[in-house]
Amino acid sequence: MSKQIVDFAEDSAENQQPSSGELVQVSALASRLIQIDGAKNSLYEQISKLDEEYDRIQSADLPGLMDQIGLKTFTLSTGETVVVKPIIKGALPSESSILKETDPEKRAELRERFEQGLIYLSRSGASALIKNHVSAELGKDSSDLAKAAVDALRDLGIDPSVTRGVNPMSLNAWIKERISSGADIDHDIFKIYSGSKAEVKQPKSKKGF
Repeated sequence: MSKQIVDFAEDSAENQQPSSGELVQVSALASRLIQIDGAKNSLYEQISKLDEEYDRIQSADLPGLMDQIGLKTFTLSTGETVVVKPIIKGALPSESSILKETDPEKRAELRERFEQGLIYLSRSGASALIKNHVSAELGKDSSDLAKAAVDALRDLGIDPSVTRGVNPMSLNAWIKERISSGADIDHDIFKIYSGSKAEVKQPKSKKGF
């Protein structure tokens, strides 16, 4: 009597027909996935619109109205205090943003402004703001150290990736200090913006509660 050999590998799930109940589950989950995706996109759009409205009110509408009627501060009946403060800020493109730019002309413009900014900082005695990265952050004013590290790695047959950058907060602090002291600064390179911003301060919590 010969033995019958059953190949369980061939009797796989692909040879089985799903039940109507299982198909209903697949359909329901797929529909829910699509529904969630649509809801997320809708929320992203709402958040984007709220961000735009927030920025407009904070940087234009509220400071403009308060300036028009001669107010620097205003306290609401709920206890919050609105304070209008002058702001000065600037920026340089980061190397990551330059690399992400898909338009060749815009990428070239960003690269040129980035390089000009680093040169301007160096010539203005602010080279300490420039940070060099060779797989690890080397810190402030580290151009010579970065070059030595790169040369050493290349001597070993390793071609390292070197990035440079300026911390946005440090750059803004330097820009404010330079403008307040009356020193010259290139507004085009750093895209310097001067204006006002409304800040809302929460009331101090009452003691004993």
